[in-house]
Amino acid sequence: MSTNEPEAVVEATARDLGIGADDVRQLLHFLAPLAAHNVETYRHSIRVGVLAARLAQAHGEPGFLALFGGAWHDIGKLDVPNTVLRAERFGDEERHSVERHAWCGFLRIAGVYYEAGLVAGLHHAFQSRPYGLTPGRYPSQVVRAAQMVAVCDFYDALVTRKDGRYSEDERSRPMEIMAQYYPAHTRWISWLAAEGPGCLG
Repeated sequence: MSTNEPEAVVEATARDLGIGADDVRQLLHFLAPLAAHNVETYRHSIRVGVLAARLAQAHGEPGFLALFGGAWHDIGKLDVPNTVLRAERFGDEERHSVERHAWCGFLRIAGVYYEAGLVAGLHHAFQSRPYGLTPGRYPSQVVRAAQMVAVCDFYDALVTRKDGRYSEDERSRPMEIMAQYYPAHTRWISWLAAEGPGCLG
């Protein structure tokens, strides 16, 4: 994804899903401050939104919620200092600061589009050390979208981060590592292995 491509990739994905231009403008409008705050997080967010939407489309799930929830999943990082986001390693204080982003994302988005806010708040609730919103009596499409975003978030971070957060060994075996973290979603992981690298243009 080159510097000029992220917004065009979102627009093309939205068109394929039948999402209107006004909705896409809203998505990008609320995401724009993240580009100024931390451009790598912004680009990661767009990749996750597009991947989640394509994954949803391929498995008969609503692509709209996956696209919006995925693109906005890290918007709560606007409340995390940039010095923390750029840190190569997290201590306890930095980790606590970062882990607030799921809850902060829910608060930022819930008044705009409540279900996408739920996805942002829930996307870290399905891992071995969960944080953010606690899974509860949410609509099934919200939970599925949040799970898809979680898998796509982990996939993109694992294959794109070069900052020492993941070891070379982990980056060399992404699908095996993903299957350990998300054993219930091997079908989605297989799809990402086959289709993920080609979905972002």
